[in-house]
Amino acid sequence: MKKLDYPTHLNLELTNHCQLDCACCPNRVIKRERGFLSWEVLGKIVEESRGKTKTCHPHGLGEPLLHPELFEMLSYIKNAGIKVWLATNAMLLTEDVSDKLFDIGVDEIILPLWSMKKDTYERLRENVSFDVVMENINTCIQLRSLRKDAETRILLHVVPTDETYNEFEDIKKTYLPLLEDFGTVERKGYSTFAKSVPRLYAGLKVPFNGRCMLPNWNVTTYWNGDVVLCCHDVDGFSKVGNVMETSMKEIWDSPLYEEYRRSIRERDFSCNPFCGRCLKEDNE
Repeated sequence: MKKLDYPTHLNLELTNHCQLDCACCPNRVIKRERGFLSWEVLGKIVEESRGKTKTCHPHGLGEPLLHPELFEMLSYIKNAGIKVWLATNAMLLTEDVSDKLFDIGVDEIILPLWSMKKDTYERLRENVSFDVVMENINTCIQLRSLRKDAETRILLHVVPTDETYNEFEDIKKTYLPLLEDFGTVERKGYSTFAKSVPRLYAGLKVPFNGRCMLPNWNVTTYWNGDVVLCCHDVDGFSKVGNVMETSMKEIWDSPLYEEYRRSIRERDFSCNPFCGRCLKEDNE
């Protein structure tokens, strides 16, 4: 895939604060400053992206429902003609929050269902309440079933670990009928975020070919406006600019971004060790 003239997908970090401490999430090890996306940063990105960007994940290495202006920001992104796919740990996904997300027209809500066993779930996701998460997930699904005016899809993500891998079929059997025609259950690929967290699932190793297409169509922006190659970059190892210092288009076309793309294309990670760690990890 050739580099597009402008990114068609935005990973936009509303915050890197989170109330959980999940075993597979690098939030526990990031060293960069924590904070919340401002209207100044959001406005600059959205206005530059109108008519060019098609989709947005308004989450990063934090819990987006913690942002005090979440609903207003999501409405703004939607009103710019950009589809919104929102992932949440579901701890704050109350009935009222679900209804507001449906009202806004969030295109997809991505919910974590790693296990249907309380002890397993709470061991893998420290500080979580299995009972709260399950109640909120079930309530969200029930409300969506009743909201015939809503167009929001619900995606249950099952992250495989060595001890939960065999639960996937049972989860599908339980939840697919409840999701009717507005959702599905998917097994999400496990990632160590370029070796930032331990591997919890041995899985099938993917043959390394040194190729990654993300930098050709997808861009990730932290809450403070820093732009990096992808959402697996937890601490700005591949920072290519800041949207408050220059335009997204200038960053996208910059010599540094192009050099990173070349390093991936030619499998030469001497200037780009971060991508090297990520793309090689499945063979080690």
